[in-house]
Amino acid sequence: MTPTSRRGALYATAAVAISVWAWQGAGVDFSELAGGTDGAADLATSFLRPDLTPTFLLDVGLAAAETVQIAVVGLLLALALGGPLASLLAGNVGANPAIRITVRLATAVLRGVPDLVWALILVAAIGPGPAAGSIAIALHGIGMLAKLGAEQLETVNPAPVEAVRLSGASRAATAALAVLPQSRSGLASVTLYQFECNIRTSTVLGFVGAGASVRRWRSRCDSSGMPSCRPTCWRCWCWYCWSTPDRAGFAGDSGRRSENVREPVRITWQR
Repeated sequence: MTPTSRRGALYATAAVAISVWAWQGAGVDFSELAGGTDGAADLATSFLRPDLTPTFLLDVGLAAAETVQIAVVGLLLALALGGPLASLLAGNVGANPAIRITVRLATAVLRGVPDLVWALILVAAIGPGPAAGSIAIALHGIGMLAKLGAEQLETVNPAPVEAVRLSGASRAATAALAVLPQSRSGLASVTLYQFECNIRTSTVLGFVGAGASVRRWRSRCDSSGMPSCRPTCWRCWCWYCWSTPDRAGFAGDSGRRSENVREPVRITWQR
């Protein structure tokens, strides 16, 4: 057996071992999916019978509007700080190496911490509300926009950059006149992608008290109880937030509590 074939066999063995280890640790059991057909059928039926009452539609509309507001504010804050940091990270801008390393480490930390974790920290620090969600999205977005923006800046044609630099322009002028104009389309694409991510994230930050949508639907179900909640297209959100594991009337259990359902953790925020 040649060294190349031995190396390939070693890689294949390692890949199989890692796959088996991951599968066992994840605890995936397709038989559990087959046992949940009643709940899936009831959920699918609920999607076909949405609640179209004016009160509920107004509540959903207000929550959706606040979700967009959180995403927009988070994007604006991320652009205000992530844009300059992207120019410092780009190699063709020529920033000081010490500054580049510091900015690289800082942005890596910002994007390495999930926005949901940032939201938990900010809710504990400044209290529940959309402000915590906006800042959490902004902190994570700064790291993402800095990295993705720097990559877009580094992919430009180097000839115009060198021409402007040789004319005696400063680093800031070179970036403004030669780098940014060539990367406008890429930066716009990155910005739109980040806004899309912000919209998706802001819809779930209500689970930790840093958003609007889930917080409103949770209060709706907490006030009336899941068994009496009229089936709506948003019922899956309420089920995740509901404070007891008894899913009577939802999964066809007829009042029975599943033995393998864990008690959810109730978190009470104190100011």
